[in-house]
Amino acid sequence: MKLEQIRVRDLEVAYTEEGEGAQAFVLLHGYSGCRHDFEPVIAELGNWGRTIVPDLRGHGQTSRPQESSRYSFEELVHDVRGLLDALGIERCDLLGHSMGGMVALRFALDHPERLRSLVLMNTTPRGLEGIDRESFARAWAVARSAGMVTLQRALQSHLASDPSRAAADERCEAEWGERYWNHHRRRFHSMDPEAYAHLGPVMLDSPPVTDRLGEIGVPTLVIVGEEDKPFLAASDLLEERIPGAVRVTVPEAAHQPQRENRESWLAAIRAHLTRAR
Repeated sequence: MKLEQIRVRDLEVAYTEEGEGAQAFVLLHGYSGCRHDFEPVIAELGNWGRTIVPDLRGHGQTSRPQESSRYSFEELVHDVRGLLDALGIERCDLLGHSMGGMVALRFALDHPERLRSLVLMNTTPRGLEGIDRESFARAWAVARSAGMVTLQRALQSHLASDPSRAAADERCEAEWGERYWNHHRRRFHSMDPEAYAHLGPVMLDSPPVTDRLGEIGVPTLVIVGEEDKPFLAASDLLEERIPGAVRVTVPEAAHQPQRENRESWLAAIRAHLTRAR
């Protein structure tokens, strides 16, 4: 994955681009993620056309504003529009994963003229539910006081013994070995502590857009891993409320279906792009 950089508003945005063609597919990663989350699939996606995966602000190698006001869904939506403008993309197929899906939803509602189609992956139109806010707040405090390296080590230790951990996640660790934790470290080590601390509450407390889902008029795919319990009910709601939405539940996958069941995920995305285009 070759790193590219481009000026977007007042940010230097890092992104990966594969493939070519008039129709662009843009993928937005989730909270504490980065463009490398799509590393296992981007070459295949590039075979189908122009594919662009940016690092969101405060993540990966994109600029890191320090003011809390710079971390909001409104700012992230403006970044997506700015990226399309900077790359000369009039309309795109847009995928948003988790927090990226919350951004993609709001972009679809604010700028429907810029979309050809929408993919909502393991995401929600509401604030995150079933989250232990006190544990989350402790993680934000650790990030700020001790840094993301320390936080990642603590999360790795917790995850290794977490009884609620998805079987798909455990299977990936067993199959990939040290590559699994290398990716985990890459994601967290490249995230800014202030972005981590500010965007967490945004995901929990932002007003829902549930009542506006009927406004979405582009072909929409709702995709979720069958083991990603926190997002199954939200996916039901997206499927029910978005006109004509197609739902795919990926077997043997949890919160990272593009990595946990690559072939099934690619098949769902290819079917969606074929339908949309």
